[in-house]
Amino acid sequence: MSVQTEARSPAARGGGFRLLAFIVFAHSTLLVAQQPDEAAWMPFAEDENRPAVEIVINGKKTLALIDTSISANAISYQFAREAGIAPGPRSLSLPDIQDGAQLPLSSTFTLELGGNPVELDNAVMIPAEGIGLIVGRPLLNALVVQIDYPNRRLRFLPPDMAGFKGNVKLRRGRFNQPMVIAQINGKRVWMNFDTSSDSVSLLTDRIVSKHGWQGEEISAEALQAAGLSVRRDVRTMRLDELELGPFKIEGVVAAAPVEGRERSTGYGAHRIGEKFGGDGILGFEVMRNFLVTIALGTDNVHFYAE
Repeated sequence: MSVQTEARSPAARGGGFRLLAFIVFAHSTLLVAQQPDEAAWMPFAEDENRPAVEIVINGKKTLALIDTSISANAISYQFAREAGIAPGPRSLSLPDIQDGAQLPLSSTFTLELGGNPVELDNAVMIPAEGIGLIVGRPLLNALVVQIDYPNRRLRFLPPDMAGFKGNVKLRRGRFNQPMVIAQINGKRVWMNFDTSSDSVSLLTDRIVSKHGWQGEEISAEALQAAGLSVRRDVRTMRLDELELGPFKIEGVVAAAPVEGRERSTGYGAHRIGEKFGGDGILGFEVMRNFLVTIALGTDNVHFYAE
């Protein structure tokens, strides 16, 4: 992959960048979860390509996932029981979580995040396999987080860093989730900015049909070999180009729903428009190229190709 760069800080803008997307990952040594290093970087948990780090709550280890797409902080039922966190007296229904089901809210608990204790209460209690805590927008709105996808690490920056200028236009979607503007094959699209993605970008059938996007289909085996999860209800395609801020990625892989295939659970490809509005969900296959600085409180996001 060849990258030309003119900007090296989150405040920098502009420049002509071109990336060549690749479907096969370079092999790298997995990092073991540990305390932040001297620059406050925390490595992603072992076997995770998403921004998930090891934390401790009430003496119990678990993984915390940084998820910009969810409107609440959430804790898994199973981990809450293990850590002795009881439901509080209240419950809540949110349209973007568990299809609006009434869910209990947790009692107060403390976690260590980036070396600092953080007290949380009223976390939505949900089933979540393999993840104990989901750090959603209520906490992220008060933080600046930097996710270094190529080096599989993240860190939290001082709040006064939130005044930086992003290099990708951001707006809020149907349920207040962040959405970034991009261009696919020269056509403008609004994509849900979802740091919890572990797959390719998902596109609505409406936008694919509108522009007649077909592209070479990529096999599930090739995607899995590249470390990408594969949904049952989509067909994948290699598109000519995706433009994101000052970057152009050639040969980007995306997926669109296919009627008649077994549908995935959650917000599968058939439900993108229903759940979020917009034209799709920006995938890990794109974000793995970038160091991303996010200040949701000021609606700024900056992508940098290392």
